[in-house]
Amino acid sequence: MKRSTLSLATTCFCLLLAGCAAPQSLFDWKARCDGDSVRQLYARGVHVYVSVPSKDGSGSRLWRLKGVEADLYDDTRRLVGRQTHEAAWEAADTSTVTGEVREQKPATSCGAVPWRLYEAQSSSSSGIFANVVHVERTYTYGGNAPLSWKGDQGDGIEARVPFTATYRFHSRGEAPGEPPSAAWGNGLSATHAAATMAGVYGREKLQRKPSASR
Repeated sequence: MKRSTLSLATTCFCLLLAGCAAPQSLFDWKARCDGDSVRQLYARGVHVYVSVPSKDGSGSRLWRLKGVEADLYDDTRRLVGRQTHEAAWEAADTSTVTGEVREQKPATSCGAVPWRLYEAQSSSSSGIFANVVHVERTYTYGGNAPLSWKGDQGDGIEARVPFTATYRFHSRGEAPGEPPSAAWGNGLSATHAAATMAGVYGREKLQRKPSASR
């Protein structure tokens, strides 16, 4: 009980220090999201970090983002693609898009990676990611790097931090048809996948809910 209480107190203290950002509006982003159609997908996976020595000579180590591994689901909770890096996505129809961060805002969930607006650097000419010009990452949950530490754990240690997010792909031209289901995945059963995405939808709905006035 003592350990649990201490752990809870430590967690609350860390959250207090980090602060919880107030919900942010994307309305000022929309004017910069060129495109004639939008496809919304939901990501579930991990941010992979690797430990590296800090440069201040303190002997502490920091976490550097190594990559992102996530599955992408559509509104029917079908697995239709994957995220292969921080700003790289691939669909089951082999279409791809890569981007570069242009803007970001604090997440509405404490401890979550920030919301981001990406500008597409390359995209396929056909498929669901054809002619993508902008990508939004919103309603994130989790994914932040662990705290740095001191000790003899060494360099090159990986940390895999679970996260979920909503992605909106803005494309020019007519919207492509429904994407095929992906052949890969993380081995989730249909029931487990549905429950997972229900959690994503639930968190998005909760984060969209306006704050109660006092």
